[in-house]
Amino acid sequence: VGMAACGDDDEGEPADPATHDPALVGTWVERYEFGEGDYEEDTLTFHRDGTLDGYYVCVEEGEKESYSYHGLWHTSGNRLTIVDPDADEDYTGVYSLNYEGDQLRFDGVTYHKQ
Repeated sequence: VGMAACGDDDEGEPADPATHDPALVGTWVERYEFGEGDYEEDTLTFHRDGTLDGYYVCVEEGEKESYSYHGLWHTSGNRLTIVDPDADEDYTGVYSLNYEGDQLRFDGVTYHKQ
């Protein structure tokens, strides 16, 4: 008997759904355009094991700035907590969470599920 894995089946063990809302798992993108060819884009990937990968890019007047970040996440009710242990100073953010269809809103920003 053989088994095949696809998608994110090869990630670590799933986190406890009581503290890691499964609806968040996946990739979410926020894009803001503010001029001809100028934009900011933030991509968040919530992994089922409770880890988080992010990628931010800003293009303004032909100049591009980008960086990636990694952290941990968990939920409690409608609260999302993100911890970035690699930040210059340990960073922990707690946000009010709102889902509707393929939209996720927190920290005043709307992300769309990919």
